[in-house]
Amino acid sequence: MPMSLARPTDADTYVSLSSGRTVPGVPRWAFWAAHGAALVNVPSGLWRVGLAAGFNLGLADLRAAGALGALARPGHRPVPPAPPSLRSMKRLVRIRRDSMHLKEIVTLFTVATAATVGTATAVGAVPEHEHGRPEVASVAGTAQVRLTYLADKDIRTFSINAHGVPYTHGPVPGADGRTLPGSPNDATGTVKVSHYSAERNTTYTAIGRVDSLMTAPGVATLTAVITQVSPGGPPWVGMRLGFSVYDGGKDAPGHSRDRVGFSWEYADMVKHDGMWGGNEAEIGTSMAPAPFAPVTEGGFTVEHADLLPLPSDTDRS
Repeated sequence: MPMSLARPTDADTYVSLSSGRTVPGVPRWAFWAAHGAALVNVPSGLWRVGLAAGFNLGLADLRAAGALGALARPGHRPVPPAPPSLRSMKRLVRIRRDSMHLKEIVTLFTVATAATVGTATAVGAVPEHEHGRPEVASVAGTAQVRLTYLADKDIRTFSINAHGVPYTHGPVPGADGRTLPGSPNDATGTVKVSHYSAERNTTYTAIGRVDSLMTAPGVATLTAVITQVSPGGPPWVGMRLGFSVYDGGKDAPGHSRDRVGFSWEYADMVKHDGMWGGNEAEIGTSMAPAPFAPVTEGGFTVEHADLLPLPSDTDRS
């Protein structure tokens, strides 16, 4: 049974919706960093809490020095303060000490908050060059698509979150005679395919582990080995499937220029006994058809990066 991509029903558990993302394709680190950044300004208002609790926070110093007289009405000559008594001097010292402690707490809280947000950004972000360009490619997002060659009421959805991890997936013979620790297009991440069948009133899902990714500006091809298929779905477990994405840029409200391609139905066919059939040819890494299916809702973000040079510390065979 051919399986296409669709939006799940309300009862379905869907990765992009259950993750709490407000916009398709937003990484989790960016979600939390955005929330944490809002807290950075909180310490700047904590001194008001001290005033409400009865601390002068240094205002007593100004009062003792007569500096507050500058706040008097125009033309009014402030009355010089009386010499402070021993009791008032002790109270002033105590106020200064409490004020210093509160300032230290505020400073520590500010530094800790900024460090937390900075760490979250550093850990979750895709590595970048010094000029701000990504060092490795990535593609992320969720979208529904329609098939231009088939009019039905089914709903087909793709959710993709992948980024490159060059030269990490095992030994590969290099063209120059070296044995490489992997390929420049090695990648990691997940793909989820969902197809709601209106005829059966059932949603089928498949989840795969991304193993390769290649990009050009606005375009990505990737492959994933399927690890899970819902009951009644196609026999895809263990198979490598190909996907392609076209990122059409910023979309107008209710309209997307993005597109998706996938390597089943009419894209992966071989001929047996005079009859063409699909889903039989083995898919190699990063192999996928052009993104032929228009996106109807949602979208993808493709971050292009050139494939990294071969590592210099590999053995020659």
